[in-house]
Amino acid sequence: MSTSAPHPLTLLAKEGSYGGCTYYFAEEVRPELCCALCTEILTEPHLTACCGQHYCNPCLREWLDHSSENHSCPHCRETEFSHLLDKSVERQVKKLKVNCEYSRDGCSWVGELCYLESHCKKCDYGLTSCSECSDKIKQQDLSDHLAKHCVLRKYQCEHCGSEDTYRFISGKHLQMCPDYPLKCPNKCSARLIKRKLLSKHLQRCPKQKSECQFRQIGCRSRFMHADEQHHMAANVHKHCDMLLKRFRDATQAVITEAEILAASMSDTQKLPLQCMKTLIGSYSSELKEDDQALTFRMPNYSEFKKSGRYWQSPSFSIGGYR
Repeated sequence: MSTSAPHPLTLLAKEGSYGGCTYYFAEEVRPELCCALCTEILTEPHLTACCGQHYCNPCLREWLDHSSENHSCPHCRETEFSHLLDKSVERQVKKLKVNCEYSRDGCSWVGELCYLESHCKKCDYGLTSCSECSDKIKQQDLSDHLAKHCVLRKYQCEHCGSEDTYRFISGKHLQMCPDYPLKCPNKCSARLIKRKLLSKHLQRCPKQKSECQFRQIGCRSRFMHADEQHHMAANVHKHCDMLLKRFRDATQAVITEAEILAASMSDTQKLPLQCMKTLIGSYSSELKEDDQALTFRMPNYSEFKKSGRYWQSPSFSIGGYR
C-alpha cells in the first residue's frame, strides 16, 4: 500500500458505515438518514406506518425474527404494524457525497454514493491483478509493471538474444548462456570471456596447469602453459631415457611372447619368429644405456674450418623434438 500523505479532502471526511462497509463521506450525514436500530446510514430504508421511524431492512428483519414481544415495533411497541421501502430516503442516501475508497492513497475523486462502485473499478489508485503474474498492482502502475517489473514479462537476454520470461532469462538461462561473459578461473590478464569460448581459452591460458606430453611414458611433471617450452628444453635427456626404456621394455616383451609362442610350434613354424627375434635383437643392441649422443657426418669439414663459415645440420626429430 502507498504511504503517501492523504488527500486534503480525506482529512475533512466523516467516516461512516453503509451496507456493512466503511466509507468516508464528504458531507455531514443527517440523523434522519441513519437507522434507529444500528445507528448506521440506512441500507434499504424501511418506514414503519405506526410511528414513522426508519430502519435498515436487514436490521428490521433481524429484530422481528428475534423479538420476544410478539413482533412489536422496535420504537413504539405496536404489535400490529406495517413497513415499506422508502424510496425517497433511499435516493437521498445514494446522493450523499463520498470520497473514493482510495482517497488516502491520493485519489481526489468526490461523488455521489451511487457512483462510488463504478468509479473504484477504474480508479487509478485501485488495485488490479496483473494479467501475467497475478500480482496486485495499482491501476496507474500496471503499464509500468508489465513493462519493467513483472517477472513473467517477455525478456531478451542481453548477451545472446534469446527470448523468454524475465524470471527464466535472469535465472536458469544466465547459468548456461553461451555468450555470458566469465572471468578466467586462473585469474590471468585476459578480459571477460564468453562461456562458449572458455574451454578454448584454457587450452592456451598462460596460467593453466598442463601435463607433460611424455606423461604416458613416465613424466609426471605439471606446469603452466607459459613454462611448457622451458620444461621440454630442460628435460630432453630425461625424456629420451624414458623413450629408450619404453622401447627396450616393449622389445623384450615381444621377444618373451615370441619364445612362449615358439615353444608350442614346429621347426618350420618357428622360422618367421626366429627372424623377427634376430631383427629386433640386432636393432636393440645398437641402443646402449650410455649412448645418447647424436653423430653427424660433415662433408668438406676442413674447408668450413678454414673459411670460418657457419654450418647447420639438417633438421632431425627424436623423441618428439625437432
